[in-house]
Amino acid sequence: MSLTNSILSLFEITDPNLTVTEITKEHYPNGQHVHVVHAILSYQLLKCPHCGHKSLIKNGTHIGHLRLGTLSGGRYEMQLKRQRYQCKRCLKTCGAQTCQRRCENVVFCRLKNAVFYR
Repeated sequence: MSLTNSILSLFEITDPNLTVTEITKEHYPNGQHVHVVHAILSYQLLKCPHCGHKSLIKNGTHIGHLRLGTLSGGRYEMQLKRQRYQCKRCLKTCGAQTCQRRCENVVFCRLKNAVFYR
């Protein structure tokens, strides 16, 4: 099992559409060391969730930050890059979501209160 798979399994993240690109260690000005898991969440949407039309185009990405927790005294965060789409018919936008969120739960279920944006 690779390091990235081990970290994801420790935090109970099981989405098959999630691809970890790298893990970095960042040093904040307050002296804190944080391990950042860089990941991409992308899959092809089949229809618009707003109007049901089947004509979606890619419309950039959105980067969100999630606090995963601490392991062995080190803090872990995820920088999640989600694919955005726009409907050609209603012009509304939507984004890729984790399988847990598509099942009417919030991102990564038990981490819902740990979401923050920089």
